[in-house]
Amino acid sequence: MMLFCITIPVQVVASIIVLVYMIGPVGISGWALVVAFVPVQMWISRYLVALRKQAVRYTDKRIRATRESLQGMRVVKFFVWEDSILETIQRIRSKEVMFIAKLNLARYGLMSLALHSPVFASIVTFAILVASGGKLKTGPVFAVIGIFNAMSVPLSWLPGALTETRNSAVPLQRITQALLEEELDPAMPRQPSLDVAIRLDNARFAWKYNASLLQPDMGWFGLDAINLAIPHGSLVAVVGAVGSGKSSLASALVGEMKRVSGTMVFGGSLSYAPQVPWMTNASIRDNITFGLPLDRERYINVVEACALDIDLAALPAGDLTEIGERGATLSGGQKQRVSIARAAYSESDIVLLDDCLSAVDTKVSRLIFKHCIKGILSRKTRILVTNNLDYLPVVDFIITMEEGRIVEQGSFANLMSLNGITASMVESFAGGADTGARKTFEGRYTTDSSLHTATPIKATTNRRNSPEALEHAFEYVSALESTSAFVATETGTSTFDIASADASSLESRRSTNSSNGSSKAHSHNMERIAGHPDQNTRAYAIELTDLTKKRKHALVVDPLMSQEDRQTGQISLSSYAAFVRAGGGYLLFAGIVACLTISQACRVGSDFWMRQWIQHKHDIDPKHMYMWIYVLLGGLQFLWFGLFAMLLVASVYMCSKALHGQALWRVLRAPMSFFDTTPLGRILNRFTRDIDSLDLAVCDFFRQFYQNIARSIGAFVSISILVPIFLAPLVPLVAVSWILIYVYLRTSVEVQRVAAIARSPLYAHYAETLQGLATIRVHAAQSRYIGRINQALDNANRPQWYALVTQNWVWLRIDYLSHLLSLTICLIVVSQPTRWDAAAVGLLLVQATQMGAYVTYAGRGWTELQNNMNSVERINHYATELEQEPSQASTKEADKAVISFVPTRLAPAAWPERGTIIIRDLFMNYRQGLPFALKGVNMEIYSQER
Repeated sequence: MMLFCITIPVQVVASIIVLVYMIGPVGISGWALVVAFVPVQMWISRYLVALRKQAVRYTDKRIRATRESLQGMRVVKFFVWEDSILETIQRIRSKEVMFIAKLNLARYGLMSLALHSPVFASIVTFAILVASGGKLKTGPVFAVIGIFNAMSVPLSWLPGALTETRNSAVPLQRITQALLEEELDPAMPRQPSLDVAIRLDNARFAWKYNASLLQPDMGWFGLDAINLAIPHGSLVAVVGAVGSGKSSLASALVGEMKRVSGTMVFGGSLSYAPQVPWMTNASIRDNITFGLPLDRERYINVVEACALDIDLAALPAGDLTEIGERGATLSGGQKQRVSIARAAYSESDIVLLDDCLSAVDTKVSRLIFKHCIKGILSRKTRILVTNNLDYLPVVDFIITMEEGRIVEQGSFANLMSLNGITASMVESFAGGADTGARKTFEGRYTTDSSLHTATPIKATTNRRNSPEALEHAFEYVSALESTSAFVATETGTSTFDIASADASSLESRRSTNSSNGSSKAHSHNMERIAGHPDQNTRAYAIELTDLTKKRKHALVVDPLMSQEDRQTGQISLSSYAAFVRAGGGYLLFAGIVACLTISQACRVGSDFWMRQWIQHKHDIDPKHMYMWIYVLLGGLQFLWFGLFAMLLVASVYMCSKALHGQALWRVLRAPMSFFDTTPLGRILNRFTRDIDSLDLAVCDFFRQFYQNIARSIGAFVSISILVPIFLAPLVPLVAVSWILIYVYLRTSVEVQRVAAIARSPLYAHYAETLQGLATIRVHAAQSRYIGRINQALDNANRPQWYALVTQNWVWLRIDYLSHLLSLTICLIVVSQPTRWDAAAVGLLLVQATQMGAYVTYAGRGWTELQNNMNSVERINHYATELEQEPSQASTKEADKAVISFVPTRLAPAAWPERGTIIIRDLFMNYRQGLPFALKGVNMEIYSQER
């Protein structure tokens, strides 16, 4: 677009030179009018930029609200907030569409002014020529008309080029603002020779840096006066009341807060398990290893220590089970344990655990504390941020926070002897402030050897070959397999292939053990599962799970995330029909077409009237009549185009609002299985890029296509009337042009569909990366994620590059054909100069030379319309074909609900009269095709029961 801002003025200067050469200085007068329009166009351009900023502001609000709603869809459905969220987003959308309608109206006003300025310029030129006593000669007149007609299309592009150039300032400003944001330290300061694991000296941290924060009287702004020295290999607990700054201290240690003053030095590498676990859309194994090579022994130890072994054995694909976006298929406790396992597997020197045991029950929490924190991590420096004071007696060091400061630090015994804040917290936690309660609290945990020492997992591994362990493990796995759906395949791929033992040797050992009378009944196997088999059984069960699945040729596991639906072939007529119906119906569409048709008919009529004007031989002052009719035709052309623009903007306004509302309505009422199997980026792609195409691009390319089709038909009719013999070369050349366009369309539409699908992973990856920035930075995975983003960006841009290449290929050939048509007509005219009158030849040459350009631009408009109708097709797919929850209304009722929000019937004021819940024979699964998660549940919960 910026190139047009350079080339179009050059073309204007060249045309002025030719006009002056043809008709003298009068040729400048017409272009003087065009130049006079420039200030008006610049003012409209500035107004467009202001409107665009307003529209973008509401677009950002809408997308933010949509993204937050989709991310919390479980909560939305639990509280039945769909209607409220729909109304909120639609209210934002209404304001956004209002500004977009004003934007489109201003754009078409600017386009109309630029498109018809050559018409007004030719009127002014001929009027001045006649008024100054000049004669309208056939050659110069049609040369002037040809030049002005040729310049009408470039001039119609100039406002768009100027607008796009000015609009580019909006995203450029936003990108510049993002690039100029203050960056975090590229790496945490590390000194391997440091005598402690972490040292902070008078450090002050803030969430947002400002030079004024250095002033002492600015009040509390984050963390202040942090002095800390954590020895190597120690277990440190960070405690304090809610809002005291515990998690802020963790954020400061991982570099998420800005260090304003003081020093912070690490004596080793750091890993991190955040308070809110972050999951990447991959398998459980990939989430634990997080880009590191798979170390079999360490992996098994970590899985066992984090109490994940039973969970993995119960999953249909073991640790290769996909967990979806944000760990959609895992419970809160499972996600937290996977997060702990990631930090433990990283083999870092320092492990920071931010309240990571809050999402697991007490029993599992004690197991993780024993086997992970005080087990496999016993030689690491561990920092445990917690609200659970149970573990304070068995940690090495305690840090107590209050209002962003460290108020106490030391061992448990020392802090209890001080009778300060820590002692007060412990007394409240233990159930009272009396001495007996404190002694009971201390004695309960200081005498619990299970919290002080952990059973070495390697010792467990060494005992796995005992007959009892082998038999128990095999029974455990067999019982799990009996409850799963195994399907024989030809390939027999492994789903949990960390075991390296030979299957036959294990089978033979199992047979030997069976001969000693170790066979068990199936019911007893299930009892062992329900009764939590011991660590030895679970650990070896991990290996046997893999080997048993190999023996059964493995489980066929479907990927969790569904593939995005992609239509094939040309855009369906139903998509066009949906667009027309949503845009006000067929009657309004017919009015739009009629207005543009009449406008173009006035354009062709003005050229024929000029022919009559030139051929007139009478001297009874008829010139003013011809001139005023010529002016009238030009004015009607302008007015009908303006009416067309207003009707088109109104139609697009209704269509954009309706289709967005219908799609959002059905998305909010889709079942949870849809959100579990559909990446967030794929859904947002519909409500960002596709909606943007619907708002702006579709109407533009419809106007370009139909306007040039009307011009092509007008030129075709003119040539047929004037000289029918010229249809001989015209028909085959136009036919070849449209064959090329048809071939190109079959390619370009598919390329655009691929491009639309390729954008979804990019959006999803951006969203996932932004949510896990702290974890990515701490684990030094920035380069890996930047590489993945670049790869996703390349995948998204590659179809666009192919689209541009194929587009240039076809338009180059159509340009050749259009020039060939003009050359053919010129040769025929030159070869028989006396056969036709000069006025007819002049009009013929004007129409013929422009017809090639009209066909080219009509083809471009049609292909771009097809490409952007792909967005309409994708939105309409969500608006009409998306799976719905069984209790929801039909699509027809949904369409009505979008336009007028029908209030939901309220429950009676006295409801519920009793708090009784009765469940009978309940079977439920997470989505169709999965095993039942609840099987025949029967329960009764009566009023006031706990």
